[in-house]
Amino acid sequence: HRLSFREAVSEERRTQIDKATVLLYELLQNGAVPASEAKERCLLEGISPKTAQRAKQQIGAIQKYIGRTAVWELPADSVV
Repeated sequence: HRLSFREAVSEERRTQIDKATVLLYELLQNGAVPASEAKERCLLEGISPKTAQRAKQQIGAIQKYIGRTAVWELPADSVV
């Protein structure tokens, strides 16, 4: 059965969010990373900023500030 355009787009979106989720989790599992660096890594992998943001929410990562620098990190109770 051939995928409809809507199914194909939905599948591509799911694939991208899965890819972004894994990438961000691996990036953040060793501690906080500047948000700009995390977003840049996603862009280099072809992941849009919006998808990166969704993936960040999906893994429960939080944004906080160290001085004037925004960083993303996994919550303290995250299972590694």
